[in-house]
Amino acid sequence: ERLVLMRDLLAADASIYVHCDWRVSAFLRLALNEIFGAACFRNEIVWQRTGAHNDADQFGVVSDSVFYYSRGSNWTFNPIFVPHTDEHLDTRFTLIEEGTDRRFFAGPITAPGDGPPRIFRGVELRPPKGRHFSYSQENIDQLEAVNRIYYSSTGTPYHKQYMDEYVDQGRRVQSVWTDLLPSKTGLEVLGYPTQKPEKLLERILNASSNEGDLVADFFVGSGTTAAVAEKLG
Repeated sequence: ERLVLMRDLLAADASIYVHCDWRVSAFLRLALNEIFGAACFRNEIVWQRTGAHNDADQFGVVSDSVFYYSRGSNWTFNPIFVPHTDEHLDTRFTLIEEGTDRRFFAGPITAPGDGPPRIFRGVELRPPKGRHFSYSQENIDQLEAVNRIYYSSTGTPYHKQYMDEYVDQGRRVQSVWTDLLPSKTGLEVLGYPTQKPEKLLERILNASSNEGDLVADFFVGSGTTAAVAEKLG
């Protein structure tokens, strides 16, 4: 009944994030599918909420699920980016461009699904079976003109992705969140048993709302959502 009321209060382009204890999260997912519709399911976010857990006779339970649904077919979503780790950069950008010494990654230039051939360096190339070139001929010509296509030893074309440009943008956040552990000490800790870290709510609000929007927290708890929403405007 409460989820139905929440749905009816949401704006047409709104979203809802629902967290519950891991013991009943599977039942909650079914209820959300029934009320919002399976087509409005956007993500199951796996949130690591603690470090090692020595649970007897089972794997340590260190994560919870946060279910993300939209109200309808149009919803607000702003991609979130975080800084790259040195390990990721060192293992991804292993190629060095001759003449500039810029490190780059050879990104795939094809995608699933059949497609027509394209012209590379004056030669017609067919994509692998079941694949198609991700770029139009015009875009390929533009990439060629600025030296953004890399050819392997077998002549396979790839899109150059330079590390210096990649670092500026950051890494796009995926559906597994391991970087938002709750604080154990400090002014943020209020002693509320299910208090969420401010950074968790900040990520959610930045992703699914914009400055000036209204945010509803239907259970309030420690008040973290309201505090973060006020800080973000």
